[in-house]
Amino acid sequence: MRPKQRIEAYLRYMEARGLPRQNVAPPFWTGLWSLGILLPPPPFLGSVALFLISAVQGALLALALWVIFWIGAFLRPITRPLPPLVFLGWIVPLAALALAIAHTIYFRRMARQHGLANWATFSGLRQRT
Repeated sequence: MRPKQRIEAYLRYMEARGLPRQNVAPPFWTGLWSLGILLPPPPFLGSVALFLISAVQGALLALALWVIFWIGAFLRPITRPLPPLVFLGWIVPLAALALAIAHTIYFRRMARQHGLANWATFSGLRQRT
């Protein structure tokens, strides 16, 4: 089975179990897949790889939110000072750590509950009993 076919089989498998697509394939993963970066879905990654990818995702999310809030603060009439850049030194790592821990726990639990073991042999059927 090709990687794209395997991803579609995974999405159908998880949707058949009543899980929404947004939960089994977060926007970060679907974005990577649309760019041609065919990473295995989150439940198939090991804990360390999932933790690292989720930490990068958390850091990017924190930076994006920072930019949005900074632009919003800049466009408002000056009643409050702009948020200082010093906060980036602790907000980004904290957000990255929190998202990485939450994703690792959530997706490893999902893999256990739905019998997902090995991405290389996944064919759309339950792998563990």
